[in-house]
Amino acid sequence: MARSQKNKNMKKLLLIIAVTICISVVFSSCGNQKPKSLTTATIVEDSIFGKEFSLTVDYSLSFEQMVGVGVYDFQNAVIHFDDFPTPVVLVGKKIEIKARLFHFDQDVSSEDAIKQLNKKGYRLASSFELLTVGKKYPDWQCYFPIIAFGSIWRDTTDFTTTYLDCEHGKRWLTIDGCNNNWSKYSRFLAIRK
Repeated sequence: MARSQKNKNMKKLLLIIAVTICISVVFSSCGNQKPKSLTTATIVEDSIFGKEFSLTVDYSLSFEQMVGVGVYDFQNAVIHFDDFPTPVVLVGKKIEIKARLFHFDQDVSSEDAIKQLNKKGYRLASSFELLTVGKKYPDWQCYFPIIAFGSIWRDTTDFTTTYLDCEHGKRWLTIDGCNNNWSKYSRFLAIRK
């Protein structure tokens, strides 16, 4: 029985390592896709939504349970709960973090946004952290899409990331390609390092 549990824990650890490597590969490949028409965007200081705020991420909940408590009107059918395992080292914990929404002055490539978030001393937010924002501040996504680059996986055609959006008052949990340009109306969720 103990050996079986060790094997399960080892598989989870290997999965986390594999996901980390994939994220590194994705972000390095994003730079090769940058459109020539975009100049470097700059961060807009937003006095309302641009302030740092506290979040408590509850890792005792699975991704599926977090989606449930977020009460989304629509969930993209491509999102599979198994694609978002709870990180083994965080299972059962509640983690307090400092988060911020970043906004750019023009449409921005994924590569540009990621570089600028890093320069400001923030890391990319995970889907668990995104869902925590969706639960705590459900109306925010109706003002602007909220993107979390910290959880990326490959679907059949592209590397994708999760984001929250709203259409006609309906709250969405959806995905889009990592190599996209994001509207200047988007906000990027980032976590203080």
